[in-house]
Amino acid sequence: MLLFAHLGLTLAAAKLVERFGLRPDLPIVLLGSILPDLIDKPLGYLIYGSMATGRIFAHTLLFLLVLVALAAILKSRPLGSLAFGVLAHQALDTIWRTPEVFLWPILGDFPVKAHVSVLGYFEMLIHGLQNPAILVPELLGLFFLLYFAIHHPPGAFTKEGKQTWPSKLKVPAALSRSYMTIPSPRSPQDRPTGREGGAEKANKRATPADGRAKGPLNRAPPKVR
Repeated sequence: MLLFAHLGLTLAAAKLVERFGLRPDLPIVLLGSILPDLIDKPLGYLIYGSMATGRIFAHTLLFLLVLVALAAILKSRPLGSLAFGVLAHQALDTIWRTPEVFLWPILGDFPVKAHVSVLGYFEMLIHGLQNPAILVPELLGLFFLLYFAIHHPPGAFTKEGKQTWPSKLKVPAALSRSYMTIPSPRSPQDRPTGREGGAEKANKRATPADGRAKGPLNRAPPKVR
C-alpha cells in the first residue's frame, strides 16, 4: 500500500472504532499509519543500501507488541493511538505474508532485496499503480480523506475531554443585574458643587435604614409645647 491508502483507510478505521466507545487520538493515529515506512525506508537504505529493503524493524510483530505494552503499562492514550496506526499499517501491508519480517528475529535476519536507487524506487511505485490491488485502495483512501476534510471542521482533531471556551459566556440574569452593572460616571455638569455637594454628602451619611433623612437640611421641626 502507498500513502493515501495508509492514511485514508486507517482514518476510516479509527472513525469506525469510535462507534464502539473507543476514542483514538486521530492525529497520532495518522502518524502511526505511516510510521513504519518513516522508520524503515531510510534505515533500509542506510543499512542494506537499497530502498527495496524497506520493511524491517518497524514492520515486525515485536515492534507492535512493544508499543502495545508501553501503552498498557503507562495507560497512555497517545501510545495506544500510535499502536493502532501501526497495526493498521501492518494489516494493509499484509506483512504476515513475509514471516521473516513479521516474526523477526525468530526466523533469522531480514531478507535483502536487490539494489534499488531512490529514483528507481519511485518509478517502481508509479508502475505499481497499474495493479488494481494497489490502485483501488489508494483511490478509496484518497476519497475518504477528501470526505473527512469537507465534512469535518478544523476542530475535528481536538482531543476528547479537552475543554474549549465558548464564543459567548452566558451570565445569569440576577448576577448580571446585581454585580455586572457598572454605573456610568457623572458628567462634570451633573456633579454637585459647593454647598449642594456638601449637603448631599451630609444627607447620605445621616440617612438611616428607614430612608428618612435626619441631616442638617432635613431636620424635623421642633415640637410645640
